[in-house]
Amino acid sequence: MIAAWLRRCRAGCIKSMLLVVLVLTGNSQADEQKHSIRITKLDGSFESASEVSVDADRRTITVAKQSLSLDDIRRIHFQRASSEPVTNTKSERAKAEIQLRDGSLLVAEKISVSNDTCHFAMPPSEGLKLELDQVAAMKLGNTDLTASKFEAEIARRDRQLDRLFVANGDAVTPLDGYLEALQDGAVRFEWMNEIRELPIDRLRAVVFATGPTGVFKPDRFKVQLRNGSRLNVSSLATSQLKSDSADSYIRVTTRMGATLDIPNSLLSVIESRSSRLMYL
Repeated sequence: MIAAWLRRCRAGCIKSMLLVVLVLTGNSQADEQKHSIRITKLDGSFESASEVSVDADRRTITVAKQSLSLDDIRRIHFQRASSEPVTNTKSERAKAEIQLRDGSLLVAEKISVSNDTCHFAMPPSEGLKLELDQVAAMKLGNTDLTASKFEAEIARRDRQLDRLFVANGDAVTPLDGYLEALQDGAVRFEWMNEIRELPIDRLRAVVFATGPTGVFKPDRFKVQLRNGSRLNVSSLATSQLKSDSADSYIRVTTRMGATLDIPNSLLSVIESRSSRLMYL
């Protein structure tokens, strides 16, 4: 009888322990869903919240009604639910990469050029645009160019003409001219004083002529997006950042003055450069 009683007690204890584990796991998952913005402080501690407010002019961030200095913040990490699908992974890179003259990189799904303006889309945003003078280079599709050569072309400061990389059979031929337009399935450019036109699928990349020189503003933030984009940002507009909002945006201004409205749903990491740190 004693053995039977012990077996019943052991079984009851095991069931109780399993119930406690399940309850704790459920609460942990609920907290993860509720608190999906992680703020890492300069001292290594962190806070979690479902939304934060950033006032870049006053250099403050508000978390759970507590106001903190941005100089005390190292990183804002937007954690997504593990069940949420990830778009535009590196193996399925988007259809175009746009490199700005301040070193920022934008990964776009759609791109066109007309009237000295670059129009592009980073879903869910469709109507983004940049002045062409702000663009250093564009790469279309999964173009396999020699990285060192391509980067060297971008780094040149004496380029008088645009350099177009055009597919010619199995080879890629560089042509020096001026890009006129990139739209309606065609690329139009001036080459050897004549306007030429090619199907857009033959254009692999463009490195633009050296643009206007000037002093870039210091980058106070580095913004990483879920699609692989990286932005060197001088300022953020006063913004309410939410973890689960599909229709809210953050306005960023890059070091050379390009202003873009980025959906919160695309945000991955915002790194803040503290004035209390000096980089050697």
